[in-house]
Parts: sequence; C-alpha cells; structure tokens
Amino acid sequence: MERSLRYRVAAALATFSIFTVGTLCIILYFASDNIEKDHIEQVIEMEMDHLVYRYQKHADFISQVGSHLKTYVIHGYR
Repeated sequence: MERSLRYRVAAALATFSIFTVGTLCIILYFASDNIEKDHIEQVIEMEMDHLVYRYQKHADFISQVGSHLKTYVIHGYR
C-alpha cells in the first residue's frame, strides 16, 4: 500500500514537532532546576549579607525574623 505524499509530509512534520517539543521540554526542565538553585543561593546570600552588615553597624543589633529566613546571632562563638 503506497502512502500519499500528503500523508508522508504530515507524518514527517508531526515526528519533527514531537522531537523538537520533547527536546525543549528536557532543556527547560534542567534550566529551571539550575535557575531555582541559583535563586535560593542568592536569597540566602542577600539575607546573610544584610544580617552581617546590620550587626557590624550596630553591635547591639537584635535580628528580626527576615522576609525569607529566620536569623540568629551567636555571641562568643569559638
């Protein structure tokens, strides 16, 4: 049974589209995972920098609950 040209072109286009979408899904999954890790690290670094800056500026600084993290200051840690 011979397939028509229209059917072969449609099948090739569908196969190519499925392959392209699948590849993009995999790439976006790994990219979003990396972006999430970088964002978490950035938030932690910003909170810690703010805490250290405030503590250095005011030695009697009592930290409040941050917008993203709970912070603690340990005095006399060896």
